[in-house]
Order: sequence, then C-alpha cells, then structure tokens
Amino acid sequence: IIHYHNEPDILCSRIIEAKFSVPVIYNQHDFLSPKRNMSKKDIFAEKICNEEANGKIYITENYKELVNQKYEVGENYFILPNLLLTKSIPHKKKTKFSKLDGKIHLVYIGLITQHENKIRNLITHFQSLSEKGFVIHVYPTRSKAYPMYESIKKVVMHPQLPIEELLEELTQYDFGILFLNIENVSEEKQNELKHGAWNKFYDYLSAGIPSITLSAYNYIEKQVRENFLGIVFPAVEKINSDSLSRFDYHEFENHLDRNRIKFSMESKANELILFHEKVRKKFLGNY
Repeated sequence: IIHYHNEPDILCSRIIEAKFSVPVIYNQHDFLSPKRNMSKKDIFAEKICNEEANGKIYITENYKELVNQKYEVGENYFILPNLLLTKSIPHKKKTKFSKLDGKIHLVYIGLITQHENKIRNLITHFQSLSEKGFVIHVYPTRSKAYPMYESIKKVVMHPQLPIEELLEELTQYDFGILFLNIENVSEEKQNELKHGAWNKFYDYLSAGIPSITLSAYNYIEKQVRENFLGIVFPAVEKINSDSLSRFDYHEFENHLDRNRIKFSMESKANELILFHEKVRKKFLGNY
C-alpha cells in the first residue's frame, strides 16, 4: 500500500494516474482549496486524490462531508484526526507561572499572520485578552519578527522549539488558546474551521493543560464539553478571569489519563490496520 499524506496533492495524483500495482490511500490532513487561491493544476490534483484514491482518510466526519460537497468521495474512507502520541507526553511538569505571579497565563502554538482578514490573524483577539489582564505566550511555527504582536502589552513571543521541548514548556501555562479568526473570513472558510480538528488541541492535551475555545467551532466545542477538556465561550469578548479561575482543574486532571488514551493514535491502530486490509483486498479483487 502507498499511504500518502497531503500536501502537496500533485505527487499523489500522479501516483494514482500511473496505476501502479498497489493501492493508494490518500490521507487528507488539510482541505486546501477553501483556504487559498489554487492553480487549475492543483485543483485537478485535489479532485483526483479525493475521488480516485483507493482509500481516503479524513480528520472528522463533518470535514469529510465538506469535501464531499465538492468531490465524489465515495464510501471507502476512514476518519482519523491528527491524534496525539502517548510517547510524546512530557515526563516532567514545570512550575506554573501563575503560582509565581498570580496572573493567568495563556498559550498559543501554531501559525500566525499579520495580514488582514486571514484565519490566523489573531492580533485583535490577543489585544482583547491582554486588556483583560491575561498574559499570552505565543510559540509561532515560523522564525521571524512579528512586530504587531510584539507591540501588544502582555504578549510574550517565544522561539520555535522541537516538539518534545515544546510540550514540556506548555506545562507552565494555565490554558491553551484554541480558536482562530473566524469572525473576519468568508463563509466557506468559516465552515471549514467549524469542522476541523487542530493539532494544537492534541498538543495541549499531551501537555496536560485545558483549552479555551469558542462555541462557533462545532467539532472542537463538542470534544471539549463532552470530555471536560477546557472551557467554551460564546466569543473572545466573553472570556473572563472569573470563569477561568473557577475552572475545576482537579476534575480536568481526573479525566486526563483517560482522555489521553482516548485521543491517542495508538487507540486507533487496530482500526487503521483493518482499513488498510480492506482497501488492499478490494484493490486485489478489482486488479
């Protein structure tokens, strides 16, 4: 089996069109066309991968349905979010900054931008949180200057770190920021955001810190509420120190081990093996 992780899609589409004597599984971590301007060649490659791969993997059922509105996905698919690895769970915890200074420290990891009306432009969100007295720590995925973020009073910018070091760093903070700029983007991009399962969700869980998310993010909200993984607010403006101070951290930690196992890649291993076998048998039957 060729198990292909997107992006880019072009190589996978060429493998599919070459009609090798082995089946191809297309693992779509990110549905790209709603997010960016793409060439006709890239759009065609995305179509080939989603329609003609022998098996497809999507991060959530709703996300798959979003893809299915544009392409004929078919029935031979498997749902597999970008789950955590239990071997990556930090062995050591660092002292919480909040125990040292009495302030609530939030953390955001991932891509950020300073361009207007972009999903990952969080400048106004961080300004709002800063004005409420929160300290916001940011670990961006790119090593570059972010002057507009650096100018926000209580934002602390950090350098990139290897994932193992990053997860240990996260243990110092009180809550992980689990929202993007859904308010100022197109309806198509909003729909994509509502159904996504983001890596940072599993990174915060690996580090053992609760998340702060918003009710607009349907999939993430459901997971956070049902599994006691953090707090859901209706909007960024509604996030307040009283609610965060009242969060039952003891109850969160009581669920932590169970949630880490539930949201681990290892928990899906047997199902994934069976899916590979199903794809292979169907392919050999048609070959």
